[in-house]
Amino acid sequence: MSELTRSVRSWQKTEYTSTEPMKVAPTQRIRLQAGFTLVEMLASCLVIAFVGAGIAGLVMLNGMTEIRMSNKVDNLNASRTAIERIGRDVRMARNLGDVYGAPIQLETSPTVVWGFGGSNKFPSANNPIYPSGPIPSRFRGYPQLPWPTAPYPGYTLSNQCLIVQIPVFDANGFPVGLAQGFGNPGLPANEDNVDTLIYMVVRDPSSSDSNPTFMLQVSGFPGINSSLDVSSDPPQTLLKGIVGPTANSQPVSLTNPPVVFQFIDKTGNGTPADQGTDQNGLTNANLTGVLIQFEVLNNANGSNAPTVVGIKSEVYARNNNVQTVTATADELGS
Repeated sequence: MSELTRSVRSWQKTEYTSTEPMKVAPTQRIRLQAGFTLVEMLASCLVIAFVGAGIAGLVMLNGMTEIRMSNKVDNLNASRTAIERIGRDVRMARNLGDVYGAPIQLETSPTVVWGFGGSNKFPSANNPIYPSGPIPSRFRGYPQLPWPTAPYPGYTLSNQCLIVQIPVFDANGFPVGLAQGFGNPGLPANEDNVDTLIYMVVRDPSSSDSNPTFMLQVSGFPGINSSLDVSSDPPQTLLKGIVGPTANSQPVSLTNPPVVFQFIDKTGNGTPADQGTDQNGLTNANLTGVLIQFEVLNNANGSNAPTVVGIKSEVYARNNNVQTVTATADELGS
């Protein structure tokens, strides 16, 4: 057996019997107790804070984008609904303004023929139903403030007011009329029986004087034996949050209201006018369409992400050729 083999076996049989603890070198003790220093801890916290702030910013940005998109969709839907409602009534309209204007003698022989010049006000002084005629039972009274004072001359075609008159139909779907002598003052000739719808842009009472917003409302004035289901008082609110456009491109205010309606005269060059009739309303029958435009502010889904959406449309009366039957500017030779 070699000397090396004997030495190994002798070492294996040796037992450690000392009662003293095993000593560890100082450098090894320091290595076993190593950890994070204060500087390392601060650096780690700073990195984590930057990463957390970035993630939080992305989450907030995504939330605000979602709110803006939701406000925008709500704006577009509400504005489109209002324009479609107005467009439906204008396409069915007998005329814009009040058909019961000043009586005009169209012919003298062989028989006397009377007509009406139309009026850009409602109710006109010659309206046989409002205000001095036989008020329909479905009429609930004139709208209260912030609408203009009524009756005559309560409402006038303007950038903030659209007056639409639609024929009253019988059970078979045929338009009905009013006989000569009806009302007070009495009609000088047979005339159409019409429902009147007034679209008015008024200040929203819930908004402040320094930062006002406007709303679109509609009020219905039924004709005789009409089934019109639009209340005259209180009016129906169609759209809120209107903030433009304005005539001078300045922010909307109580003295600078939005320009919502403009009128298209078929005898003109097609350029919309702020008020398409003269003071006496003699050219009302020439109004063939309405330009409607809104700028709507919406923050209902989050005041920290308001959205303004603009929408514009033109609508035309399908029965505009009928409007030339009674005392239009063309018939009067003007």
